[in-house]
Amino acid sequence: MKFFSLFVAILLPEIKVIKSETSNIYAHLKDSFNEIKGNINLRYLSLASIFGGAGGAAYEFHAAVFGAVWPLWAIGIARALQELTCTVSYYFSDKIIKKFGALNTSIFQTVFSWLGSVIAVVVRSVASPFFIISGFILLRASDTAYQTLQQKEFTDKQRATIASLNSLGSSIYFTFVMYVAGFVANRYDTFIGLLTTQIFFIPVIYYRLKLFFHVRKTQAI
Repeated sequence: MKFFSLFVAILLPEIKVIKSETSNIYAHLKDSFNEIKGNINLRYLSLASIFGGAGGAAYEFHAAVFGAVWPLWAIGIARALQELTCTVSYYFSDKIIKKFGALNTSIFQTVFSWLGSVIAVVVRSVASPFFIISGFILLRASDTAYQTLQQKEFTDKQRATIASLNSLGSSIYFTFVMYVAGFVANRYDTFIGLLTTQIFFIPVIYYRLKLFFHVRKTQAI
């Protein structure tokens, strides 16, 4: 049946749509910025996405933190536990989002993972890796939820452009945070370097909470 459906799909003619479109990159950028400026939900989502680059920087520090309190051979085990936790999170993401909602899932994971990393720095012991790993419990479910929220706010015309701008901003912020945190880690130690990344991650929590309260206020009205 699937092969028959595929055969029918191949035979379907492509519908030609003729409409005037501007190919000017500056016009696309202008429209995208106007869309972000005019849509407060999209603005909060985009800013949180850009500052989320600090999360990627923190991930790069995890192996160094694991190695500071665990033997070298155990670093791979810690990394494997992280990825296994993410896999489980992906598997149950649909049920989690349906039960708690996309926005609630995203905010809970953001705060929970941040607290896990901060506690790991404060404790600074063989238990620290477990606090970091615990922050991955809902990570992929949160990523799925956040992508869902963004896709709802993107317009069809500017969807790719805004997503690309967010990705570029996140990469730039990631590079900046990595440079600063790396400098701090070399000056002090890896735990302080990880803490530095969490300080730069605070805007993500701020803008996701701003979005949460704005959505609640809008729904109440």
